[in-house]
Amino acid sequence: MERVMVAQFDLAVCFRWLQCVARSRLLLARAFILVLVFLSIFPPSSLAESISPPPEESVSTGDPSPSRGFVVSVSFRLTGSQLRNRKKRILLVTKVERLLRVTKGWAIALKAGETSVRPEVFWRGSKVGGWNTFERLKIAPNSELFLSVVVRPRETISVYLQDRSKGDGPPVFLGGAPIGDGGTPRTAGALMVSNGVRKIIVASPGVLPKGIAETASFLDGGPNGVRGRLSSEELNLWRE
Repeated sequence: MERVMVAQFDLAVCFRWLQCVARSRLLLARAFILVLVFLSIFPPSSLAESISPPPEESVSTGDPSPSRGFVVSVSFRLTGSQLRNRKKRILLVTKVERLLRVTKGWAIALKAGETSVRPEVFWRGSKVGGWNTFERLKIAPNSELFLSVVVRPRETISVYLQDRSKGDGPPVFLGGAPIGDGGTPRTAGALMVSNGVRKIIVASPGVLPKGIAETASFLDGGPNGVRGRLSSEELNLWRE
């Protein structure tokens, strides 16, 4: 009789244990499904929706004006290993606002190739906007580069790149992109500057040059050159 009772007790314990295991697996399955749904809505690899700003330095300025031009010029170098890392987006400057994902802001980055770079500019002042990709330019490792972005309010974003290792040639125009309904990104986020950036200028000129050649001449010399052509009222940020 005791053996029968013990056997029944053991079976009851095993049954309850199996029920607990089944419930745990069901909860895990539901949690896994929720994670998949979340990732489908907020994909971590989509930098148009989620930017991880370089945490090296932050300042509290850098918003463009809806009625004035906007210019950012940076000086930097890229090593051979950085150029070979084709999968990684190299963030240079970011100023974005987040609520789970980026809601608005602007950023400047590069996509590297083994012997070239392709600039990218993130621009979103409303519910639309995102990354704009520009033409590729061949460079040599460790060259001193000046990357400049010119934004004409409600019109276009233009990018110019100057490679100092190629002599005193002017900045090369790498294309433009329409702003469209992207608006003007004004955010509460801090302006983040990567340690790889040696010099940076952020400015809001009252008047911008009109043509490509005139704009290239205005940007010649990178941050130092641009700074010498601005008044103190037009200067938002200078770092060297």
